[in-house]
Amino acid sequence: MRGSALAVVVLVLTALPVTATAHAAAGPTVRWASSASGDLGTLEVSAAADAGIASLRAYVVSYATGQDVAVVDDFVLHSGTTTDGVWRTPQPLRLDVLGGYRVDVEATDAAGVVAPRAQEGSLSYYVATTLTFLSDDPTATYARRSVDVHGVLTGRWPATREVKPVVGVAIDLGNGFGGATVEATTGADGSYSATVPVDQDAFYEEYAFVEATFPGGDGLLRAGTFSINVTASPSPSTITTRVEPRRIDLGEQTTLSGRVTWESPDGRRAAAGQDVHVWFCRSYETVCQRYVGTATTDADGRFQLPATPPGTGKFELSSPFGDIFISTGSATADVVVYQPVEFTAFTAARDASGAVTASGRLRFGSVTPATIPVDIQFRAAGTDTWTTVATVPNAEYSSSGGYAFSATVANQPTGVWRARYPGLTDQFRPLVSERVRVV
Repeated sequence: MRGSALAVVVLVLTALPVTATAHAAAGPTVRWASSASGDLGTLEVSAAADAGIASLRAYVVSYATGQDVAVVDDFVLHSGTTTDGVWRTPQPLRLDVLGGYRVDVEATDAAGVVAPRAQEGSLSYYVATTLTFLSDDPTATYARRSVDVHGVLTGRWPATREVKPVVGVAIDLGNGFGGATVEATTGADGSYSATVPVDQDAFYEEYAFVEATFPGGDGLLRAGTFSINVTASPSPSTITTRVEPRRIDLGEQTTLSGRVTWESPDGRRAAAGQDVHVWFCRSYETVCQRYVGTATTDADGRFQLPATPPGTGKFELSSPFGDIFISTGSATADVVVYQPVEFTAFTAARDASGAVTASGRLRFGSVTPATIPVDIQFRAAGTDTWTTVATVPNAEYSSSGGYAFSATVANQPTGVWRARYPGLTDQFRPLVSERVRVV
């Protein structure tokens, strides 16, 4: 082999008795032949021989004609050893035509044994291309449903290893899920630029991307890139709403009303024909899962929806647009619903000692507070002022029904007595019992 130095090792063997049958040395074997990775004009050959490879000859053959286009004898050991190694041409091959070629190899070992010419692989004599793909602002908006992209296509020529622009070829650009394609042509410096449409159909679950590909051809290999994720920057929408009346008793009806608008390129506009979905949740619930109903906006974006909420809590309103470039409108509105409570009995009587015992019962609906304080109040005859003279901290459940309370008060003159339940903020209204006159 020209251009390679082979080390000669002389082994002196001591004569020993022969204890086993000697095996003949294996002749040359060629395992494969191919273009070097990352250096397609350089030919590599993998070969082995017990006596060591002495020379290699490669024939580069046209697939189209079956004729030899080059015969290569100049190889140097690239890795391994002469008995088992990989040889390379010291310089890239210079062929007239880019493309793929068959490679036949003939090998000779140091003992003069020849492995005759046989097909062992191929040469990929192509221009390896590299494509860059960039976007300075990969964001689409309501008014600009597209993304500007740019990049450069370069190639590495196999004969010279020179990297230079690839000029006048088409770059295919697409918007992924949308299926739209745009073609851009590289300029004298290999650069290209284009505007890729990114409309509603380009998004899947709020995700979109654009991609670039050079399809290759005429001795140029295909080149692809990583896709660029595209973000939709939707125009904001707004729901303004009110609940009237805001404070009701259980079973009464209230009305949600409001307006849906959105920020168009020309300013804020009413959203006509827009559905507004309403859910309700109690004040202690974190997720609103109770569906109330759906209202549709009129030409001015206004809506109304009656509701009968089961308790104090909030309404959640949502108005999704059919356009990913308009954000979903949302709002909340609080409502107070007072649960039912009533005094079912109240009595007051003076005993022999002169003390007055006031007793009674309260009844609640399906909701009962954790504690039920009751004030015993007194108004002396001839006055208009009520005074709390005793407080029962917590009325207790009675087997006869309701929650019972009782208190005894000494040293009170003739007057009127009543019980007062102070209520619970946004849950139960304050309540007074019937009056009882005690002399």
